[in-house]
Amino acid sequence: MADQAEKGARSQEIEAARDQWQKAKAASALMGKTYQRVDNLYNDGVVAEQKRDEAYTQWQAARYTERAAYQMFEMAKEGARDETKRAAVEKVRMAAGAVAKWKLMRLILKSKAGMMAK
Repeated sequence: MADQAEKGARSQEIEAARDQWQKAKAASALMGKTYQRVDNLYNDGVVAEQKRDEAYTQWQAARYTERAAYQMFEMAKEGARDETKRAAVEKVRMAAGAVAKWKLMRLILKSKAGMMAK
């Protein structure tokens, strides 16, 4: 667990996040063009204001999706936060302590059992 936190995301995870960002970026660009076309048609009196509003909302949603995908890509590149790394190291330390305590208790019980047999 500590090693995984220290190393960060796998290269495949980073590439997948980058691909998701690129996909969202392409969708955002397409929705921006679509909005401009629908807006032009609205200004020419060809489509209703409702259709223009829908195209605008879809474009804005695509922009937010693009930003979120970019942030996920950046997080994957950065890897685990320092707090996560410290927590993982602490969990390993606690587990080692629990194992040591269990070994000590086993040794004590064996010692008592040996004393009772005499």
